[in-house]
Amino acid sequence: MPDLLLLTPDFPPRQGGVAKYLHAFATSFRDRILVIAEPDPDGKFFDQHAGYLIRRETLSYRFFWPSWFKSVRILMRESGGAKMIFVSHVLPFGTAAFVAGWVTGKPYVVFAHGMDIGLASRTPWKRFLTRIVLRGARGVVTNSIFLEKEIRERFGVDRIQVSYPCLQEKKIPAAFLLRKQDGGCRFLTVSRLVERKGHLRVLEALALLRERGAAQNIRYRIIGEGPMLGAIRKRIEELRLSDIVRLESGISDADRERAYASSDVFVMPTMPKPEDREGFGLVYIEAAAFGVPSLATRHHGVDEAVLDGETGLLIPDGDIHALAGAMARVAADPAFRETLGRNAFARAHAKFACAIQHEAIKKFL
Repeated sequence: MPDLLLLTPDFPPRQGGVAKYLHAFATSFRDRILVIAEPDPDGKFFDQHAGYLIRRETLSYRFFWPSWFKSVRILMRESGGAKMIFVSHVLPFGTAAFVAGWVTGKPYVVFAHGMDIGLASRTPWKRFLTRIVLRGARGVVTNSIFLEKEIRERFGVDRIQVSYPCLQEKKIPAAFLLRKQDGGCRFLTVSRLVERKGHLRVLEALALLRERGAAQNIRYRIIGEGPMLGAIRKRIEELRLSDIVRLESGISDADRERAYASSDVFVMPTMPKPEDREGFGLVYIEAAAFGVPSLATRHHGVDEAVLDGETGLLIPDGDIHALAGAMARVAADPAFRETLGRNAFARAHAKFACAIQHEAIKKFL
């Protein structure tokens, strides 16, 4: 009988960092957990192979206010045998856990994320409600030290634990195994195709390098799906980069792993936005697990995933010339990028295994 309950609207097979983060958590506690998540057209296949219990149902009412009160009823219904309730998203699901806990006496833990806290801080009422929800929790779990500090200072919460996005336990091919020693440099971005991931910035940097005659041996591969697909394709054509840029969507997990293993440098110069920022960036760690260093924007959270000059290079936000310079540097110096890659590989496997990261959450149980 599960004694842990996780309620979340954001869960696989949906894509994205939060869904991966929560799936990894559920996997670590697979023998103890029941996940209640929103229905998904592809959910049946995923649920059959997840290795833990998943129940799908809508978490909000359609024609009743407040809509999130449906989650209150679900938590009250399902929490009888539960020792601990976990929820993602402070508002409104943390609110639901707070109300249900007031009735049932069940403690709850909130998973907080950068975008989540950004949205919860937009108005005085939301800030007030967030403070009540977080202070009423048995604990708060954040995905970065920066977010931990922000919550501590903004909402006066002390019971916080950092648990970084992590790597599932599996055999990773030896670093550099699939790389060709042909003098070229293969850049890779794996992410949703949305503006803040910075794909267009990389294309602009490549155009600069071509103008300088420094792009002959560079190739760039983009893997992902999302609303920016058309805009990215259009920009590739406008900048006449079709001969060195490859854009792919809908690839399998195995093909994505082969893409990491056959690339030299991961590049994702994100742009922070108050309502939707990169809180950490699991993809940087996924690349590092294959011995691939990263080029990333220097901003909070990301600088915990990529260590400047050690596991990759950090670039000032919006500085296309600096990005082009960093790309040129790693492309021209295989020994330098190999050193970065080996450092990234060692750190990823020493620090970011799920067994290590989830051990800290046990303090709340």
